[in-house]
Amino acid sequence: MPNLGVPLDYTGREIKDGDRVAYPVRSGSSMWLTDMIVEKIVATEDEAFLRPFKLLGTNVRGNRCIVKNLGRCVILERKVE
Repeated sequence: MPNLGVPLDYTGREIKDGDRVAYPVRSGSSMWLTDMIVEKIVATEDEAFLRPFKLLGTNVRGNRCIVKNLGRCVILERKVE
């Protein structure tokens, strides 16, 4: 599914600042899902065709994280406005 100028998750919903998203993590042969709160969405200059956006945020342990492949993340909760 191509991105049409907005960052989309696996299900095709638009990702916004403040959303809680789950994304896959790998260490060796182990894989699991973890989540983060999106603080900022940045349009990328490099690899703009394949990955036009990246997510910057904080995970549950308080560590800063970056997600570059948005097609592998899914929105868990929306920020209440």
